[in-house]
Amino acid sequence: MKGRVVFAAALAIAIGAGAHAQPRPPEPPTRVLLGEDMAPPPDLSMFRGRPGPPMRGRMHRARMMMEQLNLTETQRNRLEEIRDRHRRKAIATRADLGIVRLDLRGQMRSGKPEQARIDALIDRIAALRADLQKVRVASMLEARTVLTVEQQKKLRELRRERHRPLPTRRMQGRTG
Repeated sequence: MKGRVVFAAALAIAIGAGAHAQPRPPEPPTRVLLGEDMAPPPDLSMFRGRPGPPMRGRMHRARMMMEQLNLTETQRNRLEEIRDRHRRKAIATRADLGIVRLDLRGQMRSGKPEQARIDALIDRIAALRADLQKVRVASMLEARTVLTVEQQKKLRELRRERHRPLPTRRMQGRTG
């Protein structure tokens, strides 16, 4: 019996040592950033909703729309002033909103949360969200006053085109 235990222990040690003695597979070469051996970026076109260059966010879309509207320099400057003014209001409101959310979280985590205080904080959060929406709408309405009637019409067309649903693969091959 003692011989079997010794044999099993010796066998386990031999197997373990053999596993460590095997050579490791070569590690992939590390690439130098912007070096010649960098692989080309992957083709991400399948993830885009529409053909063309990848969208770079809301600011990029806004710039593209402004270019298509053929704005004058005066109009561009006026729109930038409007955007900056309203953005400042939105930043301040979002900061207040974050602070009130922290207060609410603290009240909820406290040993004895006060229902009246929680209700007041929830009302304040709702009011700040409404303020953000009002700032956004006011900005859009004020920006419209800068545009000519033709530019407003073109802007509506561009927005409609942007929100148009894309045909699915099933629908692409069919004719109605």
